[in-house]
Amino acid sequence: MVTKRKTSRRPAAWQTADAKANLSSVIAAAAREPQIIRRHARPVAVVLSYDAYARLAGADPAATSAPSVAETLAELRPLLEGETEPLKVPTRSNRPLPPGLRPGS
Repeated sequence: MVTKRKTSRRPAAWQTADAKANLSSVIAAAAREPQIIRRHARPVAVVLSYDAYARLAGADPAATSAPSVAETLAELRPLLEGETEPLKVPTRSNRPLPPGLRPGS
């Protein structure tokens, strides 16, 4: 299901299964504005137009009036608005740390 937001400055959010089932729609919408992909209500990815990506990556040599870093970051600010939880880094549980990296060693 697509979660439409009330303000026009904030991009649409898609659950992963919906984004997969409607990939063409996600790509078409990304041409207009970034699309957030969420898994379990948490943002995990963003689909951008190629032009937006090229501006971020500085990969578009044809862009003569490239925006500044501040302008580019300002474009991404709406993606973070309303997100109050910090990124949680899971603890490593699949195998022990090597001896030189263990706390206290």
